Amino acid sequence: MSGAGQQGQQQAAGQQGGAQSGGVARVGLRGTNKPPQYSEDGGFDLYRAQLRSFLTQRECWGIITGDIVRDQNDAAQQQIYDEKNTFVCDTLLRGLLQKDSRKIYQSLI
Repeated sequence: MSGAGQQGQQQAAGQQGGAQSGGVARVGLRGTNKPPQYSEDGGFDLYRAQLRSFLTQRECWGIITGDIVRDQNDAAQQQIYDEKNTFVCDTLLRGLLQKDSRKIYQSLI
């Protein structure tokens, strides 16, 4: 499908979503589906920037910064937090070098 055709479908879907909620249509744009991989050549600063972008696109960066915390009273919010936290842990473990992932994995158990 051409870029213009895809864009038109995204706009139509966004307009429908905005009309249903009564608010401004929001289009979810994502750079990639693959989590970033740390490499010694790229270094930590590059990995951190890629990780921040990846998790921000999925509304999970706040888990890392502490801006998103687990609600102590609302079970539905607890489930959302737990799912995001699991996603962040999985992203971190998959993105690090294997020797470093083992160290972090041991601290998670």
